[in-house]
Amino acid sequence: MKHVLFILFYFLSAFIIAQDNYNVDLIPAKLKENADAVIRLDEHVFTIINPGKAVIKEHLSVTVFNERGEEKHGVYYVHYDKFTKINSLEGILYDATGKVIQRLKKSNIKDISKGAFDDEISDVRYQVASFEKKSYPYPYTIEFIFEEETKNMMFYPEWEPMRNEHTSIEKSTFSIIHPPSINFRFKEINIVNPGIIYKGEKEIQQTWKLENCMAYENENYIPDYLHPEVITAPIEFEVEGYKGNFNTWSDFGKFYFQLNNNRGELPVNIKTKVKELTGGETSTLKKIEKLYDYLQANTRYISIQLGIGGWQTREAKEVGTKGYGDCKALSNYMVALLKEAGINSYVALIHAGDDAPEIIEDFPHNQFNHVIACVPVSNDTVWLECTSQFESLGYQGDFTGNRKALLITPEGGKLVNTSIYSPSDNLLSRNAKVTVDESGNAIASVVTDYKGIQQKRLNYVMHSYNSEKQKQWLQKSINISSFELKSFSVSEKKGRIPTITEKLELAITRKANVSGTRLFITPNLIPDFFPQPVIKGTRKSPLFLNPNEYSIQDIDTIRYQLPPNYEIESMPDPVKIQSPFGEYSVTITFANNNLIYCRNVTLKGGTYPAATYPDWSSFVKKVKKNDNLDVVFVKKKD
Repeated sequence: MKHVLFILFYFLSAFIIAQDNYNVDLIPAKLKENADAVIRLDEHVFTIINPGKAVIKEHLSVTVFNERGEEKHGVYYVHYDKFTKINSLEGILYDATGKVIQRLKKSNIKDISKGAFDDEISDVRYQVASFEKKSYPYPYTIEFIFEEETKNMMFYPEWEPMRNEHTSIEKSTFSIIHPPSINFRFKEINIVNPGIIYKGEKEIQQTWKLENCMAYENENYIPDYLHPEVITAPIEFEVEGYKGNFNTWSDFGKFYFQLNNNRGELPVNIKTKVKELTGGETSTLKKIEKLYDYLQANTRYISIQLGIGGWQTREAKEVGTKGYGDCKALSNYMVALLKEAGINSYVALIHAGDDAPEIIEDFPHNQFNHVIACVPVSNDTVWLECTSQFESLGYQGDFTGNRKALLITPEGGKLVNTSIYSPSDNLLSRNAKVTVDESGNAIASVVTDYKGIQQKRLNYVMHSYNSEKQKQWLQKSINISSFELKSFSVSEKKGRIPTITEKLELAITRKANVSGTRLFITPNLIPDFFPQPVIKGTRKSPLFLNPNEYSIQDIDTIRYQLPPNYEIESMPDPVKIQSPFGEYSVTITFANNNLIYCRNVTLKGGTYPAATYPDWSSFVKKVKKNDNLDVVFVKKKD
């Protein structure tokens, strides 16, 4: 037992006794290779005092070699709020020999509201510590020692020691210390050496360790969870008088439901408005549509992170009166409107964003950053994004589509799929008529329908920019070397798969190149395929083509009116390429002085084995090559 207590004492004392020598020459040579920085020491200790309180200690020492390393590691952020108190924050700056240059002063620590970063109403604040760059040369070492107390026990820490590329690690440890009466859950991801448990009479410590890891560079097209990671979560916890546990997704949902129950009462005038809007409707979908339109027209989004960890919603009565709220408040308000109309619905927790990681289904814990509303309808489900004032009813797109959400019901939480979009849902369909004159200049009338995720950027431009800014955006985004935008219009057709129609009138300089009696045309009018993937050695990571970007279809039909008296000299043969990643085809025909170019490309997002990366690169190369093939015309002889 004495041996165990000594181990515990020695580990904790590392936060009091700094490393004796930060001389850069002591870093193993292999850790300096391709490194912008080397983490000399990175220790995290999470000590559970009771179900409602914990102490967090961190000790970080990083040797910085260049400006890139300084950008990644030169600033230390700690947050606090009504549940969290910072006990101490210290820092020391060392030169290359390990000699102390200076110690962190109060003037080196800025206290900033989270709203300064995110433009939100929040009780979260940050202490931001840094040694401003002055006269000390590279390399140098920064050391930070930090301690805080937290009463927000809904969330336990995660350990991601290799989160920064081009950063080597000498030593990184993560420990959870807890009384024998309190346990916790954990999940190890890509961990070679499992955590080691030390048991004492009054405390149990579980520690994970990583040592001498060389710097890496991320490959492109990578999925999540490639590097070592330990995720932890409570079994039972308490925060601000609320008790819960996260053993199962059902438990998670029960806690959220309890936390937000009885907050759906509407103002009397809003109840009257609901009856006025829906009283004459017999269709449930029509009722949903009218109430969603009312929500969009009469509320606006403001991020509000107050209350119990930012998780307890503002009451529907408050949203109805003030006309604003955050995602959870607006979704709760939408559910209340629907309930008043006799329509059953739920809020759902989700991780929003076009690059959101996949939910780890076998380890229930907080993986969410957003709240939406869900309306089960006969043979259908309608998902409602309540923070947008112009999104189409039921459309989720790449913000919340193609993923799991946690439905919050009175019986508990249920993981469910959101809308899954196929390539044909994300269709770009372009039709153009191009008239080419003798000098190679052209006039083009182009009509393009953008659907699903392909209308996202233009949708934002349409709703956020005035006509002049729309024109400027179009001029920058149209991939034609030299043109004048004579006129344009954009219009929207809302729906479960919304469509933006763009109409352009273009004057194109030298669309065709004239050389003597020959005329050269690249018939692909607006080439816009993905960049050529670079191959560097043997790939190690799986190939991830994010469905929120790569599950698309493009169909181009371009008709060229040629100058009189030209005939085909050479024309590419029909092309058809098939691969696991999608299909590509092109056909070109010429008759009655008209060239018709038809192009169809379909991509399938998903995760593919690492060994298929050269095939993906080859597929992209073939597409780009065929997108740029020329048709050669020659003038007929008299």
